Amino acid sequence: MIPAMTLVLVIAATTLSSETLAQEHRAAAEPVRIPFRFAGNQVRLDATIDGKGPFHLVLDTGMPTGGVLLLESERVKGLHLEDSGQRVRIAGAGGEGSTDALMASGVSVEIGELKLEKSAAIVMARPQGFPPSMDGVIGGALFFDHVVRIDTEHERLDILPPDAWTPPEGASIVPLDRRGGMIFVDVKVAVGAEEPVAAHVVVDLGAGHAISLNAREDGRFAPPKGSIDSALGRGVNGVVLGKAGRVRRLELGSFAFENVVATFPIGEHQRPGGTDFRDGNLGAEILKRFTVTFDYAGKRMALEKGKGFDDAFEHEMLGCDLAWENGAVVVHDVMPDSPAASAGFETGDELVSIDGRGVEALGESGLRKALIRDGSEVRITLRRGADTLEKKVRLKRLV
Repeated sequence: MIPAMTLVLVIAATTLSSETLAQEHRAAAEPVRIPFRFAGNQVRLDATIDGKGPFHLVLDTGMPTGGVLLLESERVKGLHLEDSGQRVRIAGAGGEGSTDALMASGVSVEIGELKLEKSAAIVMARPQGFPPSMDGVIGGALFFDHVVRIDTEHERLDILPPDAWTPPEGASIVPLDRRGGMIFVDVKVAVGAEEPVAAHVVVDLGAGHAISLNAREDGRFAPPKGSIDSALGRGVNGVVLGKAGRVRRLELGSFAFENVVATFPIGEHQRPGGTDFRDGNLGAEILKRFTVTFDYAGKRMALEKGKGFDDAFEHEMLGCDLAWENGAVVVHDVMPDSPAASAGFETGDELVSIDGRGVEALGESGLRKALIRDGSEVRITLRRGADTLEKKVRLKRLV
């Protein structure tokens, strides 16, 4: 598995707030335009916090409160945030339980021309496996009071007051079911030859997959034949386990996709933090194929077909779990009869380079692209203890 995050969060015992869009932008009704990087199937925003930075924040509809969530690091410690004394509990994907985190108030966050004054910040321990390029998460602080338009093709974010936005002509308007800080949509899914059936799924911009489905007691949304056991992603509580397979058809608004790679988490991982996620979770592998606009106030989402709409859906083709550890990418859970197993990969090996390009130079997106080329032979350099190993690996489609 290519390192990927599943970032639905459940934050208890607090209300995070901030004073947001500058008054001149409210009056002019012109969008605040913010550039971003799309990396690891996530929208990454550069922010300054109390004048320091930049800090790299994931924009996530799964962040159910205002304010900002920061992951502990030396740079975050350097902010010297004042501890309010209040502790909050954070739960998420990857297992049971929760993590205690401190909260600071009166924090200033700037993202481009967007200013969040008197904001709150939660600081929590960095979950194992999260990439070092990620400093935190922001969500409700942008989505709750504004219309947010995300143009992945041009890596551009527009933020508008709700009363200043009209859906563009030709866009597909999808109703949003807002429950607290989370939003759900209705999709239709045909796992096999049957006609598509309705599914009510949470929208999670921070999750890298296309769609994750929770199996029903009546057998609907069960993993199809040929699905493989897999680590599906990494959340606050650890690795999300389950199966990966393909569903025949997925319908969203007026659009339809065929032969979609879907994930099917085990029962224990279907309710992060004990929250009812209904039939599953719609992620960025679908949303990135559109220019997508979120209008929480109007309870609607607008979809405009993007350049990458027809791109094929692919799962990793190496056959192991790759996790970020202390700045390195480390091999875990080598799948039997996979290319990684055939090449002699072992848990604990450190991935150094692919075809001569180092992991740092490849980055998260480059690493994924390098390992989803069916039939290609790649040269992979590993570090095992004090030894450096050169492997030739023939990638193959596993899903």
